[in-house]
Formats: sequence, C-alpha cells, structure tokens
Amino acid sequence: MLAPSQSQAFRSESARQRNPDAHVTAWARSAHRTVAANNAIEANNAIEANNAIEANDAIEANNASEANDALVANNALAANDAIVANDAIVANDAIVANDAIVANDAIVANDAIVANDAIVANDAIDANNAIEANDAIEANNAIEANNAIEANSAIEANDAIEANNENGAPKRPICLSAKADQSSLRRCGNSSTSRMFGESVRIMIKRSMPMPQPPAGGMPYSSARM
Repeated sequence: MLAPSQSQAFRSESARQRNPDAHVTAWARSAHRTVAANNAIEANNAIEANNAIEANDAIEANNASEANDALVANNALAANDAIVANDAIVANDAIVANDAIVANDAIVANDAIVANDAIVANDAIDANNAIEANDAIEANNAIEANNAIEANSAIEANDAIEANNENGAPKRPICLSAKADQSSLRRCGNSSTSRMFGESVRIMIKRSMPMPQPPAGGMPYSSARM
C-alpha cells in the first residue's frame, strides 16, 4: 500500500501522461495571471503616482497662490508705508512752512517794532528840537527884553543928564567906553576927578541914590530929588 504523498505524486504523473500540455497551460495561466496582476499593480502605481503628482501640483499651486497673496499683501503694506511716509514728509513740510511763516511774522513784527522805535526816536528828536527852538526863542526874547530895558535905561539916563544940565549944571560930553556895550554910559575921564569939578552937591547926592526901573516899590522920586 502506497503512502499519501506517493499516491499524490502517482496521480499527478498519471494526469501528466494523459494530457502532457495541461501542465504548460496551467503554468501559462498562472503566468498570465501574474502578468495581469503585475499590470494591475503597475497601473495602480501609475494612478497613485499621477494622483501624487496632481496632489503635489495642487499643493505647489496653492503654495504659489499663497506666496503671491503674501507678496501682494507685502506690496500693499509697503505701499501703505510709503503713503504714510509721504504723509509724514508732507506734514513735516507743512510744519517747516508754518515755522517759516511764523519766522517771517516775527521778522515783520521786529521790523514794525524797529520802525515804531524809529518813529518814537524821530518824535523825541522833533520834540527836543521844538524844545530847543522854544528855548532859543525865549532866550532871544529875553535878550531882546534885556536890550530894550538897557536901551530904556540909557534913554532915561540921558534924559536925566539933560535935565540936570538944564537946571544949571555944566554940560559935559558923554563918551562910551571901548570895553563896555552901547547901553552903559559914564563920564569921560577919571571918576574921582569928575566929581571934583563942575558937579554940585545935589548932583552927587542924586547920583548916589538908586533909581529903580520901574519906580514902583522903590524909593519915591521926591526923596531922590532934594
């Protein structure tokens, strides 16, 4: 009696002898199935590879879109920064312009102050000139008044001399001193000698008495003409 393994081998050999192509056909079928499986695996791999490529492309596209969006955002930020910087420059220019206007106003104000000071100085000069002119006028008036008083005194002195001469006193010439002004009158010659000759006691007393001009408040004429 044969063992089970021997019996299986005997049956396989018998079948191979009855149909010698059956083994080749089975092998071909197995190979075909293997090729088909390999083809299916390769097709799946190709599909998965394509899917992976497409997924990678999609990811790269998304990344590119995000990068573009980031660039656009950055450009927008840079543009905003540039606008803010321009606004700051314009603001600084406006501040500088305002400072220039204030400086010009200060210069104009200083010029106005200087002009006012010049006007005040000119007014002061004019006032001083007017005061000096008034002082000069008053001085001239005082000089003229003094000259008039001296002239009147000289006229009265001449009148008094003529009156004395008419009363009997000898006439003596009246001379002007070279060093005196025209209003100061005296007798020619030595004063003591003049009193010694030709003058009466009455005339000497009259010459020694003061004669105020005007006479109000002074000594009465009656006392002077003794």
